[in-house]
Amino acid sequence: MIARLKNAIKPPKARNPSALIITSQQDSNFNVLHLVPEDGTIERWGFTNGSPITTFHFGGAREEAREQVGEATIDIGDRKGLDSFFEDVETRVGKLWSDVANLSPTKAQAGSDEAIEQLVQDVLRPAALDAIRKREEGLRDRSTDATPTCPVFVLRITRPKAGVVASDKLTSYPV
Repeated sequence: MIARLKNAIKPPKARNPSALIITSQQDSNFNVLHLVPEDGTIERWGFTNGSPITTFHFGGAREEAREQVGEATIDIGDRKGLDSFFEDVETRVGKLWSDVANLSPTKAQAGSDEAIEQLVQDVLRPAALDAIRKREEGLRDRSTDATPTCPVFVLRITRPKAGVVASDKLTSYPV
């Protein structure tokens, strides 16, 4: 009864689950790829944090679970570094998203944990693993000193609202 009264005064926050791929270089430079489950939009962004983070939180989104899927090999000679890895991942995510016809959830299904788990199983994890394998094959003949690795994670997150996590809409103006 108290819970009903509390919910009538202040309804519970909407739970908008999603998943993303994240990796970091030196535990402070983070690269993120988020496939918006409601419409298939792919958003990529990076950010720098002064200290290593243990739990992801960005733009109101919060980490619920984390799974390491592998390590991406970064070619020092490639000036793009992790950007080229994420370009490979983005290409694969787009292809897998369009190939999996039964994955395209309706708006009602998109917010379910089951739909997000299917998104991880059918799109995000395979895309990350394919990009990791491609880089390993391409860098096999190079010195291991010149090819550091970065951990690649798939994170399950909750967002404050459906849609993109990183928005370029300003909520206040700098003084």
